[in-house]
Amino acid sequence: DTARKALDTAIARNRLNIGLNGLLFIVYAPVGFLLVVFRVFLALQAVLILVVVAEGVLKRLMLRIIFLVLGIAVTTSEFERRDRKAKILVGNKLSFFDYIALHLAIDCYTVSTKDEGSSPLTTVFPHHTFRWKDGDGLVKEARERPMFDEEGRGPISYAVQPECHPTNGCSVLLPFSSWPFALEQSVQPLALSATRFFGPRLTVAGSNGWMDLFWTLFSPITIFHIRMLPVVHKNGDTDSAEDFCHRVEQEIAGALGLTVSNIKSADLKKWLSQPPTPPPPHPPAQATTIPQGPVITAAEFASLPQSYPSGIELMVQQVATVLPHVPHTIIRKDLLATRSVDVTVANILEGHVAFVPLPQGAPPTPPAKPSVSRPSSLQRHASLEERKKALFAEARRWYLEKRTAKGKRDSY
Repeated sequence: DTARKALDTAIARNRLNIGLNGLLFIVYAPVGFLLVVFRVFLALQAVLILVVVAEGVLKRLMLRIIFLVLGIAVTTSEFERRDRKAKILVGNKLSFFDYIALHLAIDCYTVSTKDEGSSPLTTVFPHHTFRWKDGDGLVKEARERPMFDEEGRGPISYAVQPECHPTNGCSVLLPFSSWPFALEQSVQPLALSATRFFGPRLTVAGSNGWMDLFWTLFSPITIFHIRMLPVVHKNGDTDSAEDFCHRVEQEIAGALGLTVSNIKSADLKKWLSQPPTPPPPHPPAQATTIPQGPVITAAEFASLPQSYPSGIELMVQQVATVLPHVPHTIIRKDLLATRSVDVTVANILEGHVAFVPLPQGAPPTPPAKPSVSRPSSLQRHASLEERKKALFAEARRWYLEKRTAKGKRDSY
């Protein structure tokens, strides 16, 4: 159905690509595992240092350098649109560790819900996991947090990713949960994208934060890009949380060049529980037949228009002078292969070229004329053999005399 096809394109089932990338992965695997060991050791040292460093620009700069070595880089664009009055930032979801990229780029708090599971390295960043999954209980719990109180105390902003499941960010945008849009009258959308030049996919169906982070440490580099979009305001009391959520979805989808799908949570749960869709069977290979051109006779070949170089025609005339009983089409065909008058004459005299001799005194390619009285086949064969022997003897004598005279001239 439509929902299944949309999810098949939005969420990958397999972590590794097939084909050439699979072969490259086998070659790269030892290097990747060594990178994981090195980066895990570095991450442990970084956690011990950064836990005691106060929040601020210095800590964020140190984190950027450390995570660049860990294989996570962050780029930003259009951050001049940042509105400090908007306390809630809403973005799409690419993996279970997007909060790392958000913290490296923005001074903010991040959240996750109970159904998303535990997230690695949350002790390094200001992060909170809600007890509730969705609904009014989640909204109430969020309002109890200091950053959501009416007086505006607490952190400057609070980054939320309400998309129902991480996607590849290339096909469709899955529906957002509406709970963040019931908290404030304005939110600032974020458009997240990621590039991994080589290595496993960023996330897959059924993954979690620890697995996504492991494969990120395994890969050479993963670059996140965060684009700041204009603030979206709620249309007073007439705009419900669902309507407000839908308008923000459209803003983010438009910035990423995607479409918002109408997939429901039940469709997603059903898709996650089902096996992958098998690829369509390939149609049986059909035998390719190469068309063969018609076989033409010597007479048909002679009737075709000729466009040979003038040098070939001159050589044909020279051979025809020695062997007038040989059709010009036979001479021309052999000359195109040998490009030598002497070699062609020798080939014909030695019997390497098969042909039907022309009658004496006839033009090179005479038309066939009906005869009134036809001799028997034995008489025709005997007459043809005698005439052929006489012509060969005369041509051989003329050819030997010509070669002898040429040898004498060369000796002088």
